[in-house]
Amino acid sequence: MLKPLSGIDEGLETNLRSFFQQDHAEYEILFAVREAHDPAVGIVAALQKEFPSRAARLIFTGEPPYANAKVFSLDRMLAEARYDLLVVENLKIANMVRRAKPVPDPDAPGSYLPNGGRAKSGLNRSISDASWGGFLGILRAKAEDAGRVWIEVDPRHTSDGCENCGHAARENRVAQAEFVCQRCSHRAQADEHAARNVLRAGLALHTLAA
Repeated sequence: MLKPLSGIDEGLETNLRSFFQQDHAEYEILFAVREAHDPAVGIVAALQKEFPSRAARLIFTGEPPYANAKVFSLDRMLAEARYDLLVVENLKIANMVRRAKPVPDPDAPGSYLPNGGRAKSGLNRSISDASWGGFLGILRAKAEDAGRVWIEVDPRHTSDGCENCGHAARENRVAQAEFVCQRCSHRAQADEHAARNVLRAGLALHTLAA
């Protein structure tokens, strides 16, 4: 598990703790920060002390020599990783940046209901500005150069499927950053929860291919 860090976001300790509490038979956690004085270092150190049997390391990368700091951090972690498996979502970038569909108002012909179009346009700009497709291409090339196994998983229900009970529903994403299962009430930071679902799916595919 590779996790670049920079500063402390709300709920960071809880989110990182979940990395240490996975039920996979054997795995490694690599964290990366630029400098030793980064506030996240203390949280990682405390978790390492709390879970001494879990293979977890913290890497200090220094300043990135090129613009994409996240690629640089992941490149450094790939070089340090003990295991050779890297799992990502097989994202369809073109589909992700489509405009939100208009929603006709049945009570007012010729008018439309709110469809989240403004927020969707902002997300589309963020995806385009970050060049997600280019990022994944660079990451894959670096992974293959480092001799890693690259596995892409179906992204369906990775973000809204509950890791605890399996219930999948759009309503489980109660906010952009919050997951709450409407069946079993399991709560988690949304992105970290989705990442664990991706990892679980990738490990299953890897086992089938073995």
